[in-house]
Amino acid sequence: MKILNLEKVKQAKILVLILQAIGCKVDFTSDEIKYSHPHLVTGVMRGQIHEHKEEIQQILDSDFRLMSIDGNVSKGAVGTQLKKMITQYYPDISYDYMQTRFDELDARGYQWCHVHKHKIIIMMQQLADKNNIKFTYRQMLTIVKKAIADAKKSFIS
Repeated sequence: MKILNLEKVKQAKILVLILQAIGCKVDFTSDEIKYSHPHLVTGVMRGQIHEHKEEIQQILDSDFRLMSIDGNVSKGAVGTQLKKMITQYYPDISYDYMQTRFDELDARGYQWCHVHKHKIIIMMQQLADKNNIKFTYRQMLTIVKKAIADAKKSFIS
């Protein structure tokens, strides 16, 4: 493992957080960098990402919570599982306005979601309230736990 300059690593972490915050996944190939939302990445930021490519790759490889930023989102991630459950039982509900939040759950991974279940329950309760669906806290907890368990199974398999 190559030893990296501490200042470059700090800058790379900031770039990773910015990419995560804007919901832009990045895919590093041997000779280019591809962005899921290229219109969100400024020219200056592109230059910095190119300059810190090695450090960003190392950060992404070592942190499960950021795994999807490199373009390898598991199709069974927590946000995806929640959307499947909603669509299965409430096919007429539109959750497009929450897509970035579901993507964030996918990006953070099932371990983060397990620790922060209460945040997901609040998010899902807001979706339910907006669509006049009544859930108790216990019911929502069960749904969130199921989504996390399914995501974990698909990640391991």
